[in-house]
Formats: sequence, structure tokens, C-alpha cells
Amino acid sequence: MMATLLVLSILTIESFGLTAQAESEKLARLEMINTSIAQMTDHGYSFMRDSQPEKDIAVRAVSPLFDYDDNLTGCYMTFEANGISAGYVMLSLIDGTDPIVEFSFDGNGPISAVEEELYKDADEFFC
Repeated sequence: MMATLLVLSILTIESFGLTAQAESEKLARLEMINTSIAQMTDHGYSFMRDSQPEKDIAVRAVSPLFDYDDNLTGCYMTFEANGISAGYVMLSLIDGTDPIVEFSFDGNGPISAVEEELYKDADEFFC
């Protein structure tokens, strides 16, 4: 009985150690993702602000983009000026070149258009 208790205690301690390590790795990964998103957001905002100095540009929304393995691959940002859509920027982390792969100085961009189309027909599919 004492030996069984000792083995269970050791297994519990080892499991806790593995869980703590996994949690630590998860937190480090989240911190890295948040840092990358913040850097992309700064870059995208600077680009839009500097490209349209006559407008009072503000960030409307930031959407991180992930691949199927939950790796951060980019960021999609929309902007507004005085409550009116003022464009979007799509940034990529896939290669080391300029991260801005697509932009426009008006509208909300292709992702919002896809979302509108998806939600427009949602009642038809999910009733």
C-alpha cells in the first residue's frame, strides 16, 4: 500500500511538472504572438497614416491570421477616418520581405465582403 502511494505521488509530481512546462511554453508562445501582432499593427497603422496625411486615420479592427497549425501568418487591419471606412491593410509574416501584401485607401477590403456574403445567407443554411 505504501509503495503504491509513493508511486502515485511521484507520478503526480512528474505530471504536474510536465503540465507546468506545457503551460509555460503556451504562455511564451502567446506572448510572442501578441508581440508580433503589435509590431504588425504599428507597421500597418504607420503606413496608412503616412500615406493619407490629410485624413485623421484610426484603426477600426485588427484580425490576426493563422494557418491550419495555429501559426500566426499575418494580420488584417481596417481603418476609419471620422467614422467612415478609410481602407485596409493585409500584412504577412510568411517571408522576410515587406509585410504589406495588399491595401486600399477606401472600403473595408475583401475579408469583410466575404463575411457579409456568408452572413447574408446564414438563415438559409442554419434554420
